[in-house]
Amino acid sequence: MHNKNMNKYPVDINIYYTNTNEYRSCIRKLFNMNKKIYEENIKNIENHNNEILDDETRDEMSYDDDSSKKMLEYIFKETENNNDFLELYRKAAGRMLSTDETIGQAILFSYDYFYDYHCCLVEFFNGDFNKNSNSYKELYKKLS
Repeated sequence: MHNKNMNKYPVDINIYYTNTNEYRSCIRKLFNMNKKIYEENIKNIENHNNEILDDETRDEMSYDDDSSKKMLEYIFKETENNNDFLELYRKAAGRMLSTDETIGQAILFSYDYFYDYHCCLVEFFNGDFNKNSNSYKELYKKLS
């Protein structure tokens, strides 16, 4: 049962990154971030501080909170009744000494786990996800 107000998870997006800039670019693409929003925010900060930010800082700040929040909520709502995802969320949350599954979900979007988590989500939204899938096993192993 997918939320009609939100596009289905973008299973067709290929995730590949070898550095933080590529990682952030993949996150922006996956979360369908609005470039106008984050460019306006950066411009406002530069104007306020009367300085031009360097490329790395600009890239770090190129983030749309609203679209990421919507995507995180959508994914959690779709996966919160799946015991295999709950296990991954709890295991990831434990890395931060937490039991909060939404914290775990956020951790799975971090650099070290994002690729494997995306593979799990693609399988899930395509109806192929379970504990025996390679993506689940790989992500579980990384969290151990």
